[in-house]
Amino acid sequence: MKPERLFFQYMVIFFILFTAGVFFAACAASPRSAGEAEQEEVSVKKEPGLYGLLPENVLLGSGADISALRFVPDETASFQIPAGVGLLGLESGDSADPELNRSFREAYLEGLFRNLPLAGVLGGDLVHGWPPQSPAAWVQNWQGTEEIPNSWGLPSLILAVQSFSGYRAFIVQGILMDAYGRSAGIGRTNGAMGYGAPLGEDFLYEGQAAQRFEKGLLIVETLRDDGRAGRIRFDPAELPPPPEMLGVFAEGPERERVSEAFRAAWPLIFDKLASPSTEVKVDAPGTALLFSASPWQLPLGEAGRLSLRGVYMQSLAEGRALLFLSDYSASGTGGTVIEAGLRARLLVSPFLDALIAEEALPGSPAPSDPPGESGGGQLDRLLEGLTRYGIPLSDPLFRAEGGSYIEAQRFSRGWITGNGSQENE
Repeated sequence: MKPERLFFQYMVIFFILFTAGVFFAACAASPRSAGEAEQEEVSVKKEPGLYGLLPENVLLGSGADISALRFVPDETASFQIPAGVGLLGLESGDSADPELNRSFREAYLEGLFRNLPLAGVLGGDLVHGWPPQSPAAWVQNWQGTEEIPNSWGLPSLILAVQSFSGYRAFIVQGILMDAYGRSAGIGRTNGAMGYGAPLGEDFLYEGQAAQRFEKGLLIVETLRDDGRAGRIRFDPAELPPPPEMLGVFAEGPERERVSEAFRAAWPLIFDKLASPSTEVKVDAPGTALLFSASPWQLPLGEAGRLSLRGVYMQSLAEGRALLFLSDYSASGTGGTVIEAGLRARLLVSPFLDALIAEEALPGSPAPSDPPGESGGGQLDRLLEGLTRYGIPLSDPLFRAEGGSYIEAQRFSRGWITGNGSQENE
């Protein structure tokens, strides 16, 4: 047989075998049918190339006693944002700035999450520069449903304020707004001129009500019998820069925005965790858990639902704190879409310990369905806690009740709350 003919036969055989191999491989890798896809369980996919949630031998929580905590269900899904919230005045230069409008609407939603007594915009007010003569921030006046005397002379006033250099508006209300109106800031002035715009919501600082502003930390040291702020203190100490590793994640979808959200939480992280002898350290780069097969469905009231696409976490202070961000979409009563942005929530003791505890708090509802798979170890405990209480919808905050401060944290199924920590004057 001629060499040319033999070579041709070998090529034919090779082509047949190669074609059969491709065919069988394609059959093995073919996508699932529609019927099979519907039966697929929610599963957790740990992002490749990321470190573990914690360094070796570090455990979450501080071992805090959670026996004094309780859970208060609050599953309302009526998170309606009035149309006038975030509308801009002409002096903004662009009365249709979508980002500025979005930030004020998200701030209003944050207030609804916290059950603040919001009733829309006060007197049809628009977002405007404040003060008018020499603007230092954006502000919009909102209407409260309660009338409490304050230093502004408007008992139902609630302020939403955003820094010119920032991208988020924050609420100033209650006893902190009363203090914000007193001329104890820089240059003996008040408001945005004296204290700057807020860099976060109010919180409990060493047992006292406080809020971080651009120019320092404003603290209400005592309460009056009429519910107003008593003695106040303003600490103008400069906020140090965040650790370089804060918000560090691998490249991927939404990672840049997630990192930005984590770094925006730095003022609260510093105020809650730092001390004169202790700096705040980030334990490891962040971890992402993505619910890859389909979003994890969690309840949000009788008519609402929450679709969780994934969570991003980063451990701080040797596991004593966890920065937690939920990537989710939600709908409330009547299918209303909840316009939530990416917000990193700080979990610290005792709320972090309650979230990862094996036993449920008194008042806890029945757990919802967990994901089909998990990341193992402490991640399992975290996911189990989410089935009981839902995702965190606020940072640790306080309520003034009966002359004392009650610390609490809002989750999507209700509140984890503790006991009072300070008496009034």
